[in-house]
Amino acid sequence: MVDNQILCEQEPIHLVGRIQGFGKSLILDADLTVVGISANFDAWLSTAVESFLEKNIIHLAQACFQEDWPPIEEFLQKNLNAPNVRETLEITLFGRLFDLCVYQQDAFIHLDFENKNKIFPNVIKLSSYSKKLNQSGERLWKSLCESIREIVGYDRVMVYQFLEDKSGQVIAESIKDGITSYFGFRFPEFDIPAQARRLYEKHHARQTADITAQTFPILSLRNTAFDLSFSNLRALSPIHLQYLANAGAQASLSFSIIVQDELWGMVTCQHSEARHVDYNERALALFLTEFAVNKHLAVVLEQDLELDREIAALEMKVKENILLKSNVLTGLAAALPDLAKLISADGIAVVHKDRNLLYNTGFNSQELDRLHSYINSLHDKPILKDHNFAFKHRDDIDIPLTFAGLCRLDIDLTRSFSLYAFRKEVIFEESWAGKPEKLMTYDETQHTYYPSPRQSFEAWKQAVYGTAPRWKTENILALKRIRQVVRESIVQKSDEISNLNQELIQLNNALDTYSYTVTHDLKNPLSSIKLSGQFLRLKANDNPLVVKSADNILHAVRDMEGMMDKILEFSKAKVYQFTPEWIDVANIIKNIVETGANRYVIPFESIIIERTLPIYGERSLLYQLFSNVIGNAIKYSSKELHPKIVIASAVNNNMVTYYITDNGIGIDNTELEKVYEVFKRMSNAAGFEGSGVGMAIVKRILERFNGQIDIRSKVGVGTTIAISFPNADIPAEWLNGTHLEEQ
Repeated sequence: MVDNQILCEQEPIHLVGRIQGFGKSLILDADLTVVGISANFDAWLSTAVESFLEKNIIHLAQACFQEDWPPIEEFLQKNLNAPNVRETLEITLFGRLFDLCVYQQDAFIHLDFENKNKIFPNVIKLSSYSKKLNQSGERLWKSLCESIREIVGYDRVMVYQFLEDKSGQVIAESIKDGITSYFGFRFPEFDIPAQARRLYEKHHARQTADITAQTFPILSLRNTAFDLSFSNLRALSPIHLQYLANAGAQASLSFSIIVQDELWGMVTCQHSEARHVDYNERALALFLTEFAVNKHLAVVLEQDLELDREIAALEMKVKENILLKSNVLTGLAAALPDLAKLISADGIAVVHKDRNLLYNTGFNSQELDRLHSYINSLHDKPILKDHNFAFKHRDDIDIPLTFAGLCRLDIDLTRSFSLYAFRKEVIFEESWAGKPEKLMTYDETQHTYYPSPRQSFEAWKQAVYGTAPRWKTENILALKRIRQVVRESIVQKSDEISNLNQELIQLNNALDTYSYTVTHDLKNPLSSIKLSGQFLRLKANDNPLVVKSADNILHAVRDMEGMMDKILEFSKAKVYQFTPEWIDVANIIKNIVETGANRYVIPFESIIIERTLPIYGERSLLYQLFSNVIGNAIKYSSKELHPKIVIASAVNNNMVTYYITDNGIGIDNTELEKVYEVFKRMSNAAGFEGSGVGMAIVKRILERFNGQIDIRSKVGVGTTIAISFPNADIPAEWLNGTHLEEQ
């Protein structure tokens, strides 16, 4: 700010201390002492106006009002008993009509005597005006302009709506033939500074009858600046008077458009000649303005109801999708196109730690992550909306911005689950009533800069680039509603998972009990059957039928014993508690290979053991795991003419991965998903012994290790199983073998 600079918004326009000439003003204290009186009261007095200051009003009444005083006094007393009520009384003084307005402001009582027109025929047309507005439909504000122009008789009446950036735009007007239209024109924020807007929120009508007419000071003996915010006679700022003159207006009239307790806009009237619009005419115009607001609210309410129905339908669809998909992200993904359509977005994206969702964004998931991180570094708000995001940030972010506008809502408090909406650039032309620049004039006598109203209101146009349509309140509402659905679904899913976990715990406990019961209680009868089979075999006396039957019994018993042992192993793989440590699995693998080669009678040299890296785990569980995987590789390759099994290990993505490859029978791709099911055997494994429990045990053990398994196989060619264990930060002594020296 420049030194000695006075800004428009700093001017105390409510404390101007002057009134216009179409009335007179009187200010009393609570004791009815005259503390302020307008200088133009001298037209009604034969003595000096100042002589009545600090005296009871009765002295002024005797000198001025005389026989007209009783109705004034009665009206004044009525107002004193109702301090929050603003009343107006039609009176006759000195042979002419006046509107007396009495109101209280701060600790003072104000009496404004305003000139009144003798004839006011438009009051009787109230019904027709109301009917016209009621039937106007989309022409509501245009009809309001036409009606008010007919009442006040001005050249121009326009509805001026405040926009999000505090500037304004003319959305409707009614003008006299031959004058320039301002329809669609923008007006900068500083045309109506902040303190003027606050006045319009308090007092909903303001008039300047003649910008060049003499104004009169409020005389007072007290060092008090009287607040004239509610005075119909208040004089206007010289800066605003110059503004009106530059616009070609000699008289001006404004009515506030208050929507839901906020200043939504104004009805602004301008006339090329001086013209006073009296109280009744202004009251009618203000009534019609408020009527139009109610009509506008009814239309908005209907639009809101329709929007609510659309949002509710989308909410239901999202809920159904999540329910059917059993996953919040998958259910949300199916609704993204409908959400984009509902809020008029060109693209939608969801950022989540598990995976990102993108719909018509023009960039990939990694670029979305970078955009998300960039915005997190700039803002900590749960809601961000910016219609020209790309214009502001294009040079600071390392991804191609295929959009101009952005809106983001955080779904969770960690800001790791967020919903994004995007809008593309729309190039358009803005028309302003004169170039929107604030000018300052230097006063050499006061050594101060003053605001200077712009001289021209001719159309000034500019093309606007790098921006998208603004995000509306209803767009944000729709996104909030969908966010709430997602939040509720997450909570519901959490409850369902918690309940399922409890059921799973109970089922697992029951399974453990069953496993121990089966493996324990069946051993005795199974031992009896085994002894009987062995006895039959001894007493067969070379009877082939008895020998065969006995052998079948013994084979079946052996299979049953194996299945029970596997059931017990499977149960232990889940409940076994251990403390992980580094395990050298070289000897474990060597022992398993030797046992397998001897059991299935294959050459030991057909099994190649390459590098065996240590694993961070538990010895007995690792033995079970490799025993099943390597045992299967040997078993299912044993009938090949030249069996070959390769065991190797490597470090990938900070995991130790073991590869067990064989040239055995292979697994059909359609059966790969069923490999880990208990007692499930592959369709081509009928010629090999087994219980179908081994790979289920492998899967269970890997879950205990937080490991991973991947199977690649082709029938008749062979199988490669990749088993990955977390933590590849192998200590150096385990890599160079020095750990063996310490043992």
